[in-house]
Parts: sequence; structure tokens; C-alpha cells
Amino acid sequence: MRNRVRGLFPVSLPIVGSVNGGPPAEGWPYDGGSIEILGIDRPDGCVVVRVLGDSMAGSGIFDGDLVVVRRNGGDAEPGQIVVANVYDELTLKHWWPDESGRFVDLVPGSEEFPTIRSELALVWGVLVGRVEQTDV
Repeated sequence: MRNRVRGLFPVSLPIVGSVNGGPPAEGWPYDGGSIEILGIDRPDGCVVVRVLGDSMAGSGIFDGDLVVVRRNGGDAEPGQIVVANVYDELTLKHWWPDESGRFVDLVPGSEEFPTIRSELALVWGVLVGRVEQTDV
């Protein structure tokens, strides 16, 4: 018998590739199959990607982690963690647009890595969770 938590049911999400946690790099698409996840309240538009690199370790996202990203049409709130597209290359960072709206700062979670300032960064998707793998 499975226990369900207040209407949350397991959903199967596709693993679509990887994203660099450091400087922007070409995403690594692959047919990674899918993974069953519990706890995503609105799974429509969600995919799973593997994080490569340690620049987000200070935000609790580590090299090799699987994260759930919602493809949402390019919208993000200041400070949200996003997969950003910069010159057709992807990176996982905090999204901080400046007041003019002309530039965006892509801020890593770890101070050892530089902030990326760009006029051309686009939101590929917004992080909605990190997959916690258990043996249970």
C-alpha cells in the first residue's frame, strides 16, 4: 500500500539532459528516460536535468544532482534559480535583472565563482525542486 500526502501523487518526468552549474556551456542533451517524483504540485511543463559543476553548491545544489525545472515561457522572479540561456549555452544560476531591465546578473550560489552580466540572457526554465534519491 502506498501512502499519499494531501493529494500529491507520483509523476513521471523526463530526464532531458544536463546543465552546467559553472560558466554557460552547451547543454548535454540525452535520452535519459524518466524518473518518478513525488511532491511536484504542478508537473505540467516540468523536466529533469542533471547539474554539472559546483557553482551552485552554496545554494544546496551539487555536481551530479538532478533538479526539476519548469519550462514556463521565459518568466522568472528576481532571485529565483533558473536555467538561463546565454548565447545558446545554458547555465544554472540565480536570476537578478537590473532596475533598467537591460541587463541581468546570473549569480552563482558559491562566492568562488563569478557573476555573469548579460544583455542577452533568457530564462530557459525555473527551478522548482531538487530530486532527493532515497533507498526507501
